[in-house]
Amino acid sequence: MSNLMTATPQTIATVERRSRTTCVVYPDHPLPEGCEPDHADIGIEKHGEQTLLHIRRGAVYHGDDNEIRDWVATGTRGFPSFRDGLGWLRRRLAHEPDPSAQKASRPAIDRLPVEAVTDLDKVVIDPKPAPTPQFLDQKLSGQVLGQEVAIRGLSELAAYHIAKPYPRRPASALLVGATGTGKTLAAEQLAAHLTETTDSQWSYERLDMSEFSEKHSVARLFGAPPGYIGYDDGRDLAATLRANPKTVVLLDEIDKAHPQLWRSLMNLMDAGRLGGQGGDIDAREAILLFTSNKDAAAIQPLADADDQRLRLFLRDHGYPPEIVARMGRILVFKPLTPEITTRLIVLTIQRVVESFGLQLAHVAPEAVADLTNRAPLHSGARDIEYFIERELSAKLAALPIETKDASVRIDDNAMVMTCAPENH
Repeated sequence: MSNLMTATPQTIATVERRSRTTCVVYPDHPLPEGCEPDHADIGIEKHGEQTLLHIRRGAVYHGDDNEIRDWVATGTRGFPSFRDGLGWLRRRLAHEPDPSAQKASRPAIDRLPVEAVTDLDKVVIDPKPAPTPQFLDQKLSGQVLGQEVAIRGLSELAAYHIAKPYPRRPASALLVGATGTGKTLAAEQLAAHLTETTDSQWSYERLDMSEFSEKHSVARLFGAPPGYIGYDDGRDLAATLRANPKTVVLLDEIDKAHPQLWRSLMNLMDAGRLGGQGGDIDAREAILLFTSNKDAAAIQPLADADDQRLRLFLRDHGYPPEIVARMGRILVFKPLTPEITTRLIVLTIQRVVESFGLQLAHVAPEAVADLTNRAPLHSGARDIEYFIERELSAKLAALPIETKDASVRIDDNAMVMTCAPENH
């Protein structure tokens, strides 16, 4: 079986590319000397500015390398880049010294007992509190605009799930609404805020259900059999949850998937277990979010209705009753009002300006109106951000270097950038 020690440069390049969008898992990969067992599942993925190297929990390390010990104990180690992570693993597997380590030998130091160094009885550590529904609601509603009811429901779902030390099954919710109303953004930001506010590293994985519209394609979601395309490439739900059970999984446009997929997911939603190539996976800590555009307009009058009416609507409109019953929440995302759309455009302008190390001091109302009229509002927040970047990037990049970290004003007709004092 291939591993990261024997992989060709072409394979490494492919793994690096895939790791930017998913966790690439190598089942039964060799481990550094001193690990027991000597093989385990490892995964590598890009997360923010870091590359994370995961190892399946359960291994024990008997050696004296503190970095290996920490990696095995915590299950994850972060690196500045993919190459740094790969190099670290290869050096440990080949028993080579780390080139960044100090080569000169250090004199022996008599280490004092811990009790002699400090008074442990007086050490007070405040545990990080679990995120409350109110906290998550406040964070998410500042980024997903115009969806107060849906965001409140999503925040409650996530906060109550995390509060369970022994969850029986993953949390699940169906997010119903038209394209561009913030469903995907809500899932992305939820994973980011859970990592920020808990002691755990939460992952985010989006799976496009239109890729599983044929019956034979459903099996790929749980890992292709040996000998088939996609085997061992880590691009399936089983590999994702094996690498990190604490994952927000977005099954996007679930109505486009083959009906067999619903039946295949029932055991996961019921008991939190998923069968994969490496055996059953415990996914009870995961959060499963399903999105759907189906009947988005027809369900809008029920956006604020009680849970029972929403479930009755879904059953009457062709959703499998057994799946509707297993959904923890039904969350309706409303169409964006003109006022919310305008706020979304301004928020997006701020994000683009900040990506250049600048602060937006003022944008003319005429410029906001012009961008709003021309933006692809029905395609979603991501397409809107790409549009704003295309419109503003050339002018922002052309600003003199000495203006960086200053404020920016965007004028009306010509969209001319002018620098203003930071305290403007």
